[in-house]
Amino acid sequence: AMAMDKMKLLPKERIAASRSRLMVCRQCEQCTWLTWSEYWAWVDGNGGKKKFFAEIEDLTSWPLLPKQEYEKGRKLFCRACKCWLPAKSYVINEKCPLDRWQE
Repeated sequence: AMAMDKMKLLPKERIAASRSRLMVCRQCEQCTWLTWSEYWAWVDGNGGKKKFFAEIEDLTSWPLLPKQEYEKGRKLFCRACKCWLPAKSYVINEKCPLDRWQE
């Protein structure tokens, strides 16, 4: 029931929550910046897309994503959970695998 209440946030509240989460992620040592090509090449090198989609609910057992610095055209990912952070941060019932997001 609590998760359902959180999913009913107004768009403005959801955006504020997402921004707050992204600020935490950008300060975390587990954030990395990759292009989509680099990301999918990493997936292919660590079991492939079939395994990736079969295990998509929990990718924390996979090796860490490579650490890269920001460059134009790169996207923000979490090395621990392997998620594209702008999308994950917007889903209110998602959790940080390192428990760094406040409820």
